[in-house]
Amino acid sequence: KIADDREAVTYNVALALHETCTNIIEHAYQGRGGRIQIRIVLEKLPCRIIIDLVDSGEAFDWAFVEAPDLDTPQEGNYGLFLVTTLMDEVVYKREGETNHWRLAKRV
Repeated sequence: KIADDREAVTYNVALALHETCTNIIEHAYQGRGGRIQIRIVLEKLPCRIIIDLVDSGEAFDWAFVEAPDLDTPQEGNYGLFLVTTLMDEVVYKREGETNHWRLAKRV
């Protein structure tokens, strides 16, 4: 049972990281390319994984993101929904010319 939970947590964290990076590439950098700094920390108490991402792409405004209609299948716009559903904490802030994302998950 514990191994199954670990595999599920690992998969969920990897998917959330992938979706966040995909959104940065597609929206912040608008497909033009750019750098994403990623720092991963495993905290002991409380036991959690923290992923910090920093990019210098366009600013993001959470207010304009609509939740997907889960009753009507669509091809896209699930990324941020997945990230916020899979992780325990998702924080975004703009500092100067950079975007900062923090994803955290209890492990």
